[in-house]
Amino acid sequence: MELTYAGDSGAVLTYNPPHSHKDWELIYNHTGHGTMLINGMPYPFAPGSIILCPPKYEHAKSAEGGFEDYYLGISGWDLPPAVYVLEDDPTGRISQLLRILVLTWRESNAGPVCQDLMRAVTGLLQPALSGTEGNKYVQMLRLRIIARFTDPALRMLELQEDIPLNPDYLRRLFRQEHGMAPHEYLTKLRLEHAAHLLRYEGVSVSEAAFRSGYYDPLYFSRLFHHHMGVAPSQWCRQ
Repeated sequence: MELTYAGDSGAVLTYNPPHSHKDWELIYNHTGHGTMLINGMPYPFAPGSIILCPPKYEHAKSAEGGFEDYYLGISGWDLPPAVYVLEDDPTGRISQLLRILVLTWRESNAGPVCQDLMRAVTGLLQPALSGTEGNKYVQMLRLRIIARFTDPALRMLELQEDIPLNPDYLRRLFRQEHGMAPHEYLTKLRLEHAAHLLRYEGVSVSEAAFRSGYYDPLYFSRLFHHHMGVAPSQWCRQ
């Protein structure tokens, strides 16, 4: 592997337009909650989120209240071409390494220290990428939810049917690792995506509901108001 570029947002941004790269890009979200669109699929992010975007995948990023991030270009990364959504550990070690890496890159560009720091970052991510961090079945379910959360026909039991754990036990494990049950995680992803659609794409409430995984716009509106504190029709005017 080789580090080909490194940088940060340089300021609080609300939108980064669609673009792509010839190498893998590691994007570490430092502040802000929002959504990345990668090849047309939404991936919510929060502080500490790490998204690995494969070469030539078009991606854009937006956050209503603004975001700051670090990013690395990495060539020769031997990973299957898929989007990976990871998180920093509670100590923020990856954030600290990336801050040092970006500062050092500005001073020495492609110096050996930067390459070593990049290998340290990817080494810390390896347990999550190989499925050895946390329960592998919890990680499997989480990635399946992320991949399918906009599908109104999605049923949670469908995502769990080939996972060799009792559904109640799997839900308990999921809550232990993520602080919420799988259906709550699904709702969180859907409502964050709906908020993005309403605010930045100007879609109707019924379209935002359907594109976020809800057939019934009335049910969606009640759920949105309960979780966001405001009706979806008012959210886009704030």
